Amino acid sequence: MFKHGSVYYGTITPGEVRQIRARLPEQEALQLLIECCESYDGYIRQAALQELSTAANPDAIPLVLFRLADWVPQVRDEAWKTLHHLLDLGYAHRLVDSYEILIALSGKQRVDLRAHLDILNERMLHKNAVQSLFNGLESEKVSKRKFCFETLANESHLHQLLIEKSSRDPDPSIRRWLARGIIKGRFQASDELRTRLMHDPAPIVSTTILRSLTECDARALASRLCALATHPAAPTRASAQFWIRKVNIQGVLESVRRELDDTASTMPRPGVIAALSELGNPEQDLGRVSPLCTHSRSAVRLAAVQAFAQLTRDEQGIDTLITALGDSNGSIRNAAMRALASRPRSYWIQQVQDIFLDPESPATVPAWRLLTRSPDWSMIPVMLRALSSDSFGKHELAFEAISIWHAKYSMRGWLRASPQTQQQILLTWSKAKRLQPPPSHKVAWDHLKETIHEGSNRGWAK
Repeated sequence: MFKHGSVYYGTITPGEVRQIRARLPEQEALQLLIECCESYDGYIRQAALQELSTAANPDAIPLVLFRLADWVPQVRDEAWKTLHHLLDLGYAHRLVDSYEILIALSGKQRVDLRAHLDILNERMLHKNAVQSLFNGLESEKVSKRKFCFETLANESHLHQLLIEKSSRDPDPSIRRWLARGIIKGRFQASDELRTRLMHDPAPIVSTTILRSLTECDARALASRLCALATHPAAPTRASAQFWIRKVNIQGVLESVRRELDDTASTMPRPGVIAALSELGNPEQDLGRVSPLCTHSRSAVRLAAVQAFAQLTRDEQGIDTLITALGDSNGSIRNAAMRALASRPRSYWIQQVQDIFLDPESPATVPAWRLLTRSPDWSMIPVMLRALSSDSFGKHELAFEAISIWHAKYSMRGWLRASPQTQQQILLTWSKAKRLQPPPSHKVAWDHLKETIHEGSNRGWAK
């Protein structure tokens, strides 16, 4: 009798909606009433909500919750009445399953639902629903666990249980929720728990505690802050070092140097190496860090390369960073690439070009990435030399680099090739121009061919 489209576009009447339960089987009627709650016609939505109230089926609760934020006041009122009736029948536990809707409703701006949500939170804490919240603490979904923690936290006698469970939760966002609750005074935590959260491996947890300290707290926790100054996570180290400088805690740098000297030949901690570059100076500490750039452990090499880049400036240490471009570890290659990209190109461009053109080099891709950042014509001769070689792997990289250059820089009319670059292009152009690029790079290649042809006609490199 009822077509799907008629439900949405209001070609049925509220009277017909009220006949649905009498004319259709229960499950079909429920499904159609739920669809009617999404109709464009407010009268249809209101009538469907009234029928759902008498149907008394818990499956309707999620959609009724949605209607609490309806743009028609009468529909909102009807939805609230229907929801109250369903909850009075003992279906409050289904609110926990609809936690995502409740979270979304808390952010609605069309209507202020704070009073309604407070009432729903109270209903979830009743005897017939609170067990669902406890079960939700074991859910695999982080968002559901966090919702259950926040709802149960409204009962002060449950705080100790929630503190124990949330402090052991594997997700750092929930441990951060606990840390914020402790800072705001919502939870009473022991000094042991505060210290454990301060040393949490996740920076979003440890920094939450560290940034809430006062100067008095920082002085009392001087030894803890000294230990956190060499934490593996950079945000945690930065927060600890802030307080070390703020309250002038002495001896941290000497302790870091001493530990690194004692463990340099065995297994130095990456956090110690990073702290040395953040607290030390090139004159005294570069000699300690430099040998570790070839350490057998990749985590140590990574920390050493990052510290080495931080302690050196401009042309200093370019050869070490160039060597790190060919490291077997991708993170180390990326760290070396970022360090080189932050320095003037004139210090490293020739070496990087040679690496890219070397058929045996393990650093071809990092070198290619550095070359594709060139905001001028200097990259084109290198790519044409690669296309003139017999290495087909480099052909693909060269065509892609030309496409990147074309998209970023070639349409800027003020970019002109220098006479030296023009000469380098013409030396390799005769062989490279006969190549056929992949279809995805044809536009950029044709534009380059046209530009070089026009340039040679105008007397390039004469």
